[in-house]
Amino acid sequence: MLIIDRRRFFTSILATLLASKARAEDPPVAYFGNIATRCRHNNSHSAAASKKWVASTSYHAIRDNARSGVQLMFGNFSNDVLNTEAAWGAGTIKASIRRLRDGAESVNAEGETILPNGNKYLHFPTVDIRDGDEVLVNILQKNDNGPVYTQFQSDYCAHPLDGYLSGTGTPFDPTQGTSAPANVITVFPRAVLAMTCKPSVLFVGSSSIEGGQEGRTDYSGDTGLGPRSVGRLMGYTSIANAGSLLGHLMAASRKYRDEILPHVSHVWQGYGTNDLATGDTPAQMALRDTDYAAACRLVNPSLSMIKPTLQPYNTSTDGWATLANQTGWEGSGTNGKLRLYLNLIRSGLAGYDVIMEMADIIDPFRIGKFIVTRNSNDAMRSTVCTFSGSQIGTTLTVLSVVNGSLSIGDPVISQLSGPYGADNLEPSSVVLDQLTGVAGGIGTYRLNKAKTVSTRTMYVGGFATADGLHVTAAVSEMVRDRLNIAAINR
Repeated sequence: MLIIDRRRFFTSILATLLASKARAEDPPVAYFGNIATRCRHNNSHSAAASKKWVASTSYHAIRDNARSGVQLMFGNFSNDVLNTEAAWGAGTIKASIRRLRDGAESVNAEGETILPNGNKYLHFPTVDIRDGDEVLVNILQKNDNGPVYTQFQSDYCAHPLDGYLSGTGTPFDPTQGTSAPANVITVFPRAVLAMTCKPSVLFVGSSSIEGGQEGRTDYSGDTGLGPRSVGRLMGYTSIANAGSLLGHLMAASRKYRDEILPHVSHVWQGYGTNDLATGDTPAQMALRDTDYAAACRLVNPSLSMIKPTLQPYNTSTDGWATLANQTGWEGSGTNGKLRLYLNLIRSGLAGYDVIMEMADIIDPFRIGKFIVTRNSNDAMRSTVCTFSGSQIGTTLTVLSVVNGSLSIGDPVISQLSGPYGADNLEPSSVVLDQLTGVAGGIGTYRLNKAKTVSTRTMYVGGFATADGLHVTAAVSEMVRDRLNIAAINR
């Protein structure tokens, strides 16, 4: 007869269960990762004749505690629309991290050398920053070959605390308590590094991720499809470049850009539309996706790869005010290829751990058309208006009304179909207030974005897009609020 010591038996079972639970709840292994939002690559270079130094200030939110051992990663190179890494000569750099909650500032050594076309790690061994802190990174960059900096696709991507000053004479030092003067261009660190167990994301893609046609809508400064969504929870770096292709990125040297890969846990790769529009088939694009994932894992085998589904690329005859007057998936153009490409993404791409369903928020019925209001069931806007108007600064002057009326909160555009032109109203322009005149008719109105636009026909429309490709700030905020960011975890 088998005799079982019940006490020892149940004690053994309990110990096994507790050990299993402990293993399941073990925290992820810490890594030296990015803990700050709004980290970027530098995409522009100053001519040496006009600029020998740059003083800059950039705003960042901290997403984990770091009480020692913080480093700033700075890239002394730039890359253009062809995704090539451009080398600029050696120089020096000085930087500080300033906490906004109390003004405390930590400064690295004066005049550290930055090598041409490489990354520099600046050490801050005693800095103390906490999860939720807001900080300013102040940089003084000297280079007789001309310094590097970041030029946003739109001035509206800049944060109110971003700053920039340049010259050839005596430099201004922003690390001594006075930030660089406010500006829409600046110099960003590629990462604010510390030991962390939290996820962090590298964003790779073109204008939709860069977010130039959305603009900043809150104090976070997060813009773009993706960065706006993750910035509330984790650090990120964006190397998105407007107009660029994954094909160009794969063909170019990525030596210095790829040095960020060990410092992130996830790569969000949002290419697709531009490559399809310039000749790739859906199958070719899917193969590029897989090749890029493999290339990233050669640098960091533990990376998790994210692929979002993409918004439509279509045309409209009424400023995207109705579904009926938008082109859908029909035809063999880019939007038709997008449908086939999205099918490949949704069926699972080799090399990708997370398929982020973003397109369903923008095109919930999967018909290749942009939503027209915040209610995804609406087939048309309840208010439409055609009028003649002009704009100076933020003041819109309505000279005559052809039909309908304007209301506070209406999105307004000055073209019925894309692409967006430089002489049009700013994308994501919205009526904030009526200043003078007949209610909803002839008079002056205040818009959220400044521009000088000559008299032309304008329309209420463009809630989701002003050109059939780039989403507006309103839709980017909808994506932020509805996207399954919990899928980005360690």
